[in-house]
Amino acid sequence: MTTAASSSPRAIVAAAARSTTATSRDVASRRARPRAAPRLSRSSDAGAVAARASSPSSSSSSSSLTSWPGGGSGVVTNPPDHAVVLASLRARWDASPWDLATRWVVTNDLWDHERARCGLSTEWRLGWTNTKSYVGITYMWGAGDDEPSLGEIFLSKYLMLDPSFDNALGCLRHEIAHAIVGPSDPGHGAAWRNVCEAVECDEAWATDTTKAFYDRPLVVLGWSAHDAKEIAAGTYVVRGLEGKSTLPPEKFERNVWDKVTGERTTYVAEDGVRVM
Repeated sequence: MTTAASSSPRAIVAAAARSTTATSRDVASRRARPRAAPRLSRSSDAGAVAARASSPSSSSSSSSLTSWPGGGSGVVTNPPDHAVVLASLRARWDASPWDLATRWVVTNDLWDHERARCGLSTEWRLGWTNTKSYVGITYMWGAGDDEPSLGEIFLSKYLMLDPSFDNALGCLRHEIAHAIVGPSDPGHGAAWRNVCEAVECDEAWATDTTKAFYDRPLVVLGWSAHDAKEIAAGTYVVRGLEGKSTLPPEKFERNVWDKVTGERTTYVAEDGVRVM
């Protein structure tokens, strides 16, 4: 492992085995990368199993799921204020159209709520990407049996700019389902679909492709207009930590993962806490 000279947060680069899943226009265009087989506790039907689950419409309910070692507690719980929290986040989303800085804050608050609700550990991180070919991607990684199984979810900035809060919620839950079920089901098989149901992922997002997301000409034109404004302002980031990026560069997918070498860069704050 080597330490790269950089501004805070500092970057530490190391190779890591990984697996990826992507929510894309055409899922076949991005295949999961190989990873050492995880130690799994699997149910008899090889999928996630709902247990002691209350009615989905109740204010507080929980489901117990079978997950890989990096998939958290395996318990999905709707806190009593779940509906109130989502309503507040939706209102903030609707009040900030095309405001990427504000949407990033709202998306992170949504992530904090959903991550905790779905039992993922605080070691999981949320990042962003500037891709249009996929709107969400989940990385699962670990250096070996003695290392913790970790992961992060990257959401496209174009998802964060979306007019519909339901799309952001649906995509995030889609990726969280991948994080829970782990590398044993890197595609969109029965185990993953069972977890989608448990985390209440909308049917439109509990699938392997999201073509409807792209079939909105006015929204897609809005993406181009937003890109043009960022380019003019010098905030459109391709790669690197320099510049005036609207979103934190240390959480940018291309700065974290080198897709050629397979190296992962870990960003650590001055106090030693892992940022990404």
